[in-house]
Amino acid sequence: MKYLSYYLSVIIIICAAATTQAQQVFIQNVSNLNYSALEAYTYNNAINSYGAYLSNTGNDAYTKYGLYNYTYNDGTGNSYGVYGYNNSWGTGTPYAGYFQGSYNSNVPVGYGIYATSTGATNNWAGYFQGKVGVSERVIVSDQVIDNNKLVLWQSYGTTTATSNNCHSIGTNNYMMRFNVPLLDDKFHFYVGADSVAAPAVVIKREISSTSTYAAYKSAKLGIGWSDASVWYNLDVNGKAYCTGGIWETSDRNFKKDIKKYDSALETIAKLQAYTYQYDRSKAPEYNFDEREHIGYLAQDLQKIVPQAVMEDGKGKGFLAVNYNMIIPVISEAVKELASERDAAKTENSELKNKVSALENKISVVQEENNTLQNRLDALESSLQKMNAAMQNCCLSDKTETGSLINDGNSNNYSNAARLEQNAPNPFYAKTIIQHYVPEEANSAQLQITALDGKVMKSINLGKGFSTTTINGSELAAGTYIYALIIDGKNTATKEMILTK
Repeated sequence: MKYLSYYLSVIIIICAAATTQAQQVFIQNVSNLNYSALEAYTYNNAINSYGAYLSNTGNDAYTKYGLYNYTYNDGTGNSYGVYGYNNSWGTGTPYAGYFQGSYNSNVPVGYGIYATSTGATNNWAGYFQGKVGVSERVIVSDQVIDNNKLVLWQSYGTTTATSNNCHSIGTNNYMMRFNVPLLDDKFHFYVGADSVAAPAVVIKREISSTSTYAAYKSAKLGIGWSDASVWYNLDVNGKAYCTGGIWETSDRNFKKDIKKYDSALETIAKLQAYTYQYDRSKAPEYNFDEREHIGYLAQDLQKIVPQAVMEDGKGKGFLAVNYNMIIPVISEAVKELASERDAAKTENSELKNKVSALENKISVVQEENNTLQNRLDALESSLQKMNAAMQNCCLSDKTETGSLINDGNSNNYSNAARLEQNAPNPFYAKTIIQHYVPEEANSAQLQITALDGKVMKSINLGKGFSTTTINGSELAAGTYIYALIIDGKNTATKEMILTK
């Protein structure tokens, strides 16, 4: 009955006010219990049910509030300006709160919810626990709306920017789109430190043409550089790592003035590789590592393969090398080496065939030499037998006193000297000369002379009948005169021929 009389008094006051003019209703709750200042309970399954439906209209210039809540609490309990809870067992969608704002030509902005909060910490203008859905556009700002704002939108239409710092991020067909005002063509992404001098990532756009593809070919992504140092479509300051390989466009249809690269082996022979470490003190902004590297000196390579060297574009004249351009030169050099190797193999095979043929000829010659040697040995044996017979023959010409038979002059014994024709003649390996020196002779030599009179060989002889062997290897091929010289006098001469 206490609650019923309370509600009836409120209803009577509201109804009484409705019969006359708009009245302000003031309800005060001074109880220490969990009483509500105003409770409304509606039960209806047929049509829409509203716990409270507030409408405020008017044409005057004053601000209209459908509901204005003010809550003050100096205790430790939670304080809610509005607390909405909706539990529905039906098939309809439950809303803890549903807000819709609209505007017409006289109202510039329509807010479904306009929330503000003040305080040093934990001042949330809105706090949502659970999923948050955005159907059109969200503007997030910690200052004024037109400065440093982040705008997300569903379509990729043009977004008007009123400030240089207005950056737009949009999605359409599963794509991420960035919209940058023309007054600032760069995105800076910082990691750890908010410093324009050293951003982690720079996205740079430079409009240089009105061509359809100008925006694509002028877009640049720099990692680890300041925006002033970003010169390439991808510009990395430091190490880069890729697991899938780096691919370059190389289709023949994209190329012209195609020429074969000649003298690759000569080019590679001029290159000098070095091991080195980077001097980090010379250019600390380049983020060099401390490892040992292997490569060429760009200034040297520029003189040999200038196509593989260019300035790095950082404004200090430093050179950069494209090592991929050296790979085709190396492959051509390998082909040239392979060609030279094949030619050497062919030449070596031909030389082997010639050597084999020469070896066969040498074998034949050796067999002939063996045959000739056998014949010479047989001849030498025959000559030795003849020598023994001639010695016996000559001894029969001596007197009992041992003096030579001569022409009557006891001092002239030249007629007793004997010099036989060499055998064989002509000769190749060696030949044998038979001769007889009288016992009365003081000295005797066998002298061999060329046709021009030059003495080629002089051999001292003993007394009596003997033989001398001449080796063909001791003389050059040709015709020679050999003589028997006794006591300085030429007693007999013969001619012999040496062949090779």
